[in-house]
Amino acid sequence: MEREMEVPNKKVWLIVGLIGGVMLLFFLIRPAIQGYLVYDQIKDSGKDISTYTIDFEDLEHNLDIQGANLSSCYDFNHKLLERIDGMAVLNNDCNQELQELSQSYGELEKNSELDARDLTKHYEDEADYYEGVIDNLQDALVEKDREIDEALDDFREKQNEFDTLAQNSAANICCKMKVDDPDIDSYSVVDMNVVCSSVGEFELSC
Repeated sequence: MEREMEVPNKKVWLIVGLIGGVMLLFFLIRPAIQGYLVYDQIKDSGKDISTYTIDFEDLEHNLDIQGANLSSCYDFNHKLLERIDGMAVLNNDCNQELQELSQSYGELEKNSELDARDLTKHYEDEADYYEGVIDNLQDALVEKDREIDEALDDFREKQNEFDTLAQNSAANICCKMKVDDPDIDSYSVVDMNVVCSSVGEFELSC
């Protein structure tokens, strides 16, 4: 039984060995085949192998240059991305500050409007109060003017009554005295008394 199992195992290892050998041979022969194909293409093109060597060196040199350019481009792009990131952070900070300023301005504007309304109401109330005071003073002045006019009218009336009384008294007194003293032709009122004379303030009528 064990001998029967050993035979298949040997076959398996033999097959695996053959496959491995074929693959190894393929990898060993492949570069030679590729080289031959390239050489055959060069031969068919009519160019010398040295020309292709030079072209290959130029290509390698160009690849080095392109690699250096790509490296510089990568560095530039990296720095540019870092700068863009910095600008993005700065932009976010600016936007946040702008938002805070806008909010503060809105609150200040709102408070200013409230203060302005309160101040306007205060001055309107003050204006109404002083307008009332002025109206009252004007009414008081009108009343005083009326009282003064009434007092003046009363004074004039009293003055006329006094003048009439003085004239009548002077006529009774001075006309009698004129009989004894013909020079008496006028009179004056001094300390509520009638004084008859020839140089009096009022003309005597007898």
